[in-house]
Order: sequence, then structure tokens, then C-alpha cells
Amino acid sequence: MTDENTLAEATPIECPAPKKRPQPERTIFRFKGAEDVSIDLGKIYKIVCKDKEKKVLLQMSPKLEDLSDSVEFESEEAAYRGYEQIIGAWAGNVLE
Repeated sequence: MTDENTLAEATPIECPAPKKRPQPERTIFRFKGAEDVSIDLGKIYKIVCKDKEKKVLLQMSPKLEDLSDSVEFESEEAAYRGYEQIIGAWAGNVLE
């Protein structure tokens, strides 16, 4: 046997491919006002528009006892427009 034969007969060693960590998809929604607020839409469970209070409530968990966060607007119209924009971006993540 020559060196060529022993190399040709050797079984190749297969190394597993390195595992890639999936990058989380995040859609950040930002509100600028008296207080800047940024929201990760992937963490939201439920969105409620409170017209009389000029607020959009963001529930982060399906548990009712968990507190919700909210974004307050200057008027009822602005709250509704903000609500529509949040819903559009939030639903866009599901429909893609």
C-alpha cells in the first residue's frame, strides 16, 4: 500500500454545520409626544381603543389580572387614528 491508497480509503469525517440562532422578528412602533413611547408589537396580546379616555390600551398577556400599558393621545380622533395604525402594523405581521 502506498500513501495514496490509504488516503483514498479513509472515511471522511463530517462535522455538523454550526447552528444559527434565529434572529427574532420585531416590529417596533414609536409614539412621540409629551413622553416618547416605543412598543414591540410582537409582545402584544390585545389592543383596545378607549375613545372617551383618548387612550389605546395594550394588553401584554392573556391573563386579565396582568396590567396593561397605554398610550394617551391629545384627542379622540388622534386615539382612533393611532389605534388604526397599530392594528394595521400588528395585523400585517400575522398576514405576511
